[in-house]
Amino acid sequence: MDSITLPVTGTYTVLVDPQGTTTGSVTILLNTFADITGTITIGTALTTTTTVPGQNARYTFSGTSGQQISMNLTGNTYTGCNAVVVSILKSNGTSIGSTGACTNGTGFMDSITLPATDSYTVLVNPQGATTGSATVLLNTFADITGTISIGTPLTATTNVAGQNALYTFSGTAGQQMSMNLTGNTYTGCNAVVVSILQPSGASVGSAGACTGGTGFMDSITLPVTGTYTALVNPQGTTTGSVTVLLNNFGDINGGPVTFGTPFTATTTTAGQNARYTFSGAAGQQMSMNLTSNTYTGCNAVVVSILQPSGASVSSAGACTNGTGFMDSIKLPVTGTYTVLVNPQGTTTGSVTILLNTFTDITGTIEVGTPLTASTSTAGQNALYTFSGTAGQQMSMSLTSNTYTGCNAVVVSILQPSGSSVGSAGACTSGTGFMDSIKLPVSGTYTVLVNPQGTTTGGVTVLLNTFTDITGTISVGTPLTATTTTAGQNALYTFSGTAGQQMSMNLTGNTYTGCNAVVVSILQPSGASVGSAGACTNGTGFMDSITLPVTGTYTALVNPQGTTTGSVTVLLNAFADVTGSITPGTPLTATTTIAGQNARYTFSGTSGQTVSASLTGNTYTGCNAVVISILKPDGSTLESSGLCTGGSGSLNPVAIPSTGTFTVLVNPQGTTTGSVTVALTLN
Repeated sequence: MDSITLPVTGTYTVLVDPQGTTTGSVTILLNTFADITGTITIGTALTTTTTVPGQNARYTFSGTSGQQISMNLTGNTYTGCNAVVVSILKSNGTSIGSTGACTNGTGFMDSITLPATDSYTVLVNPQGATTGSATVLLNTFADITGTISIGTPLTATTNVAGQNALYTFSGTAGQQMSMNLTGNTYTGCNAVVVSILQPSGASVGSAGACTGGTGFMDSITLPVTGTYTALVNPQGTTTGSVTVLLNNFGDINGGPVTFGTPFTATTTTAGQNARYTFSGAAGQQMSMNLTSNTYTGCNAVVVSILQPSGASVSSAGACTNGTGFMDSIKLPVTGTYTVLVNPQGTTTGSVTILLNTFTDITGTIEVGTPLTASTSTAGQNALYTFSGTAGQQMSMSLTSNTYTGCNAVVVSILQPSGSSVGSAGACTSGTGFMDSIKLPVSGTYTVLVNPQGTTTGGVTVLLNTFTDITGTISVGTPLTATTTTAGQNALYTFSGTAGQQMSMNLTGNTYTGCNAVVVSILQPSGASVGSAGACTNGTGFMDSITLPVTGTYTALVNPQGTTTGSVTVLLNAFADVTGSITPGTPLTATTTIAGQNARYTFSGTSGQTVSASLTGNTYTGCNAVVISILKPDGSTLESSGLCTGGSGSLNPVAIPSTGTFTVLVNPQGTTTGSVTVALTLN
């Protein structure tokens, strides 16, 4: 219960009234005290301390009508958010301003103007049961006033927390202005805000500046004729200075411009824009190039096309010394359009603008017949239609590209609804390829040739149609797959059993390129369980895999890019060789199928040492076979590899735990053969 004053002398009762059905106990402490009173001197810090929950402190001072005052709170030891609130009260007890401070924080009451000559009270009101102390400082000052001349920098300095500066100037209805802030010494983010106030006192624009930073108010148009004020308003308790420069100008109205003829727009004052008009017709296609830019900054200048209503239909920006481009647009209505050149921030300079008008190239394309598409104007596209059937397979090749840039031209296949079903891009002088797609519906499709940026040139487009090759493959019997059209695949099915081990050899490859063809084994769900690739004239091998489910599997032969040719696929089925090995007795491990391994178990006891000698190797290749000792959890304890005809050993190693260990003989690649292992266990 906060502070109360007893109204009469007599016997009072403390009533403890539990609410509802609750029972229990509560400890009650009654505090009695007197509020602290005294006087406070403006400009002299005063520390007030309260020691009993609910106790306030009241300090009086004499104030004069129109006197400006601010207040700082420091040294706060009260606990809680807004743990203490300090208010300025008139003699009738009404508040004219206040501030609060949270635990260990400060508080600030910005400038107020005393309404009358009176005796005022500073009320220090701790919130809740908190006690502690806070230091209060009242500041008095007069706002700085003066005049400011447009085009002449003026430095405003304030030296008391809460003090503002106000500078007047004469303005005319329709006058355009901008404002620069430099030389800022106020501290904080948006440490100082400078506003332009119209004669009524309403703001027409403002700018802020952070510590050490600059600020800028872009072009505004004064609404009425009269006396305007530049209000310099430091935020919080910061003091310092800032230089204000008001700029006066008129936007450049450059008149009509002509399609196909470059023109240069130049602005000389921060905030100034330039406007140029042209006549446009509904449905007219156009693009825009920006060159010779001298404005500084990222997107230093933005150039927009405004329709007759003033709404933007598109725009382009250019960074320092850079170019800009607005791709093809269609004008929505017939009328007078405006090119708005809008430099960003305080930058001034010039930019050259070229408006282009054109019509997209249209025609038809025949599947299987190359067609060369050429565009001659930046932003121009080419669109060619063809008839397609639902489920039809297609690929697309791009050759003879003269467009410049990375992915300088993108060619897309659009279905009748207009959405893309596939695309390909080509870089400078390069080729492009869209792999096999299936058309989703029957109808008229469009090949969209879309050059990127301002490049012009030509590209040859070839649409291919085909059907994937299908059939069956027998495990253990080589099968040669041949594809004759770019993008065509071959799919061969076989029956597989859960747990079955398989490997795959690729030979006789005539496809060209690195990993020119990839052959994958797809399980019945379509997910891949393994694959192998082969480069030009090379072979490929998929090491042992275990089929996860019983069902129909597919060997997918997928040539990469535009290559065509053939490859021979051999699927191998086998079981790994298993058995046990006796320490001290040499054992010869033999594998007969590419991918097959051999596994021999032995019992080991923690603390024993195991080693092995490796002889009689007939596997071919460098590190043709790798022999490992596996711990009971399957991780490797020791291993060694042997090259063609070589011998070796497994170094002595301590057995870490008692259990069943495995000697794994793992031939590398397609090699088969044998190796003798003599295990020693001590």
